[in-house]
Amino acid sequence: AGRASNAAKFIHQNYAVLEEETATGRGAHLVTVLNILDCNKTSHGKIINDVRMNFADQVGAGVSTDEAYFNNLMNVIEGSYSSQCQTT
Repeated sequence: AGRASNAAKFIHQNYAVLEEETATGRGAHLVTVLNILDCNKTSHGKIINDVRMNFADQVGAGVSTDEAYFNNLMNVIEGSYSSQCQTT
């Protein structure tokens, strides 16, 4: 399985914790999912911040699910950080 598939499985299995860590902006599970996607450590903070902003909108709209979280993360990476991460 590719990195994106592994990240999706990790998010599905750890969504409740990721939800909490995303709200605070830090945590071991956030780092783990970014490591699964081989994201450069120097970009972690910026990626997490961008994911947090979108996540707050998802929660506000009532669409906070593990699938929405994965799509949010991948959209952030592919939109702004594709050179810092390896999603395949």
